[in-house]
Amino acid sequence: MTNGIFSKPPLTLSGQIALLKSRGMQVDDDLAAENVLLRLNYYRFSGYALHFEIFQDGQRTHNFKPGTLFDDVVNLYEFDTRLRALLFCYIEPVEVAFRAVLCYELSLLTGDPHWYLDPGMYDERFDLGRLWDDCETEYQRRSDEVFIESYRSKYSFPPLPPAWMMSEILSIGRWSKVFQHLADQNARKAVARQFNTKPYYLQSWIHALSVLRNLCAHHSRIWNRNFTISPALPSPIKARVLSNTKLAVFVAVLESLLTPLGKEIEFQRGWNALLTEFPLVPLDKMGFSQSQF
Repeated sequence: MTNGIFSKPPLTLSGQIALLKSRGMQVDDDLAAENVLLRLNYYRFSGYALHFEIFQDGQRTHNFKPGTLFDDVVNLYEFDTRLRALLFCYIEPVEVAFRAVLCYELSLLTGDPHWYLDPGMYDERFDLGRLWDDCETEYQRRSDEVFIESYRSKYSFPPLPPAWMMSEILSIGRWSKVFQHLADQNARKAVARQFNTKPYYLQSWIHALSVLRNLCAHHSRIWNRNFTISPALPSPIKARVLSNTKLAVFVAVLESLLTPLGKEIEFQRGWNALLTEFPLVPLDKMGFSQSQF
């Protein structure tokens, strides 16, 4: 741990433009560029500009490649913005379907609408206390929902609503943990079967998409991100990607989960349309080979 003291002064918009120019970036319209930086934040902009920098021996030189335009960075930013919107749009039906299938299959198998509160449903590693806390927190936070008000007005026990109601207010990340720690392997198989895969893969994929969803929701840069998680991959998907820590893996997983929902074709169309609109975005930086997608 270092004990350095941060001493960089804030720069005016014109100062930020001057800094970019001093590092070799071509700015054709200073006023327009200042408006962009005011809207985006220089630090956020620089995360995309990094792609255009010259590196020597793996180290930054803080100089841009010859011919780098300010608009090149803006276009890359716009691509990433549109990419997040596309992915978020198609993660939603997977998330809704997973919650619905999980609650449907387990409710039928157990005959208990409140199965998710039963300690006997889970392996010994599961933290049921935390699930209770999360459920109660969301139940209180979403108390103005019509279906929550209805349950409260009619029933005093159990203190929380049945699984199919709770599925509407509990996060996909929490349902992912519920699925991961189910003790009944037949129950896990029944859920995974609805997505044409095995429990091992479904567990990994839903967790991965919950991470990607949160990154998209918080407007994080994702196009060339090195992800800290690596979804488990069957051989057919492995053959399509260059790295298991790049976006390509998540796109392939999303496409696989959209297939049983009948939405993979429209997702592919949206994906291809986006790449057609931004043809200069390097696919290999996302983990794709140039011949794919």
